Amino acid sequence: AMMVENLNAGYGLFSPIRDPVELGLRDLLEKSIDFVEECVAGQLALREPIVGLEFLDALMATDAESPLQIVSLNHDTLIETHLSAHDISDGFVSLSSDAEEFDPEDFESARPFRVRLLKLHGSINWFRYRIANSPNDRILKVLSKDRNHIKGANGEDLFQPLNRLLLAGTTNKELAYGSGVFIELMYQFQKRLKETSLLIVSGYGFADKGINNRLWAWLDTLPENRLIVLHNNIDDLRRNAKPSFCSNMDRHKNSGKFVIMDKWMCDCSLDDLKRELRFATKESAND
Repeated sequence: AMMVENLNAGYGLFSPIRDPVELGLRDLLEKSIDFVEECVAGQLALREPIVGLEFLDALMATDAESPLQIVSLNHDTLIETHLSAHDISDGFVSLSSDAEEFDPEDFESARPFRVRLLKLHGSINWFRYRIANSPNDRILKVLSKDRNHIKGANGEDLFQPLNRLLLAGTTNKELAYGSGVFIELMYQFQKRLKETSLLIVSGYGFADKGINNRLWAWLDTLPENRLIVLHNNIDDLRRNAKPSFCSNMDRHKNSGKFVIMDKWMCDCSLDDLKRELRFATKESAND
């Protein structure tokens, strides 16, 4: 009760411009979450120039036919902006000049996309909207700077967004993976893992149990599956990752399946990557 009283006082119970409204604990917590998400979005707003993603360009140049498969846990829009000159599939299709709408069928499209992007934790420009005179919510990626005045496919006005669609925090993520838009994203992640034998990871701290479990299961599925981790401080990574990271790294250290490179992606070249893979293969053969 005291917490609710304090939050109401801090949130604006005595607003000078409107009648005071006392909120319940659930409403206060929801508004607190909204505030945190707005702060996150503000900090991650796009800033120019974008640097450090040249490695993605090099990967694309190695194969002009197959799409580059990218899975991101970031909420910002750096990757899609950097690769905007290419045709990108991210699960959204055109709705209007203001927005694109989430459509899982886009993942199965036969169009020759150059980039297939999965943003497993959502994005700062994803919102849940309610359409006027409709009981159904819509998941939109907003292209307009004014998210509160979005037009639909037929020029109809949309209500203001109900909430952003991004996962922040720790314990809530694993639960969220099983509902809404995120269950489809995780399904696509699992599907793409089955289609690859080489996974390059950079910038991930291996602290997400839901992601980790899928990675370890994939690594053990086939002998040719290999995981390359790019990180400039492996000791720091070992300290802060979930225990499963260290146990799997130690378990596979002599097999050539779990490769560690002490560089971030922004400092890594394809030659570095190939050299490390050859060395790991040679070491595993000697053992």
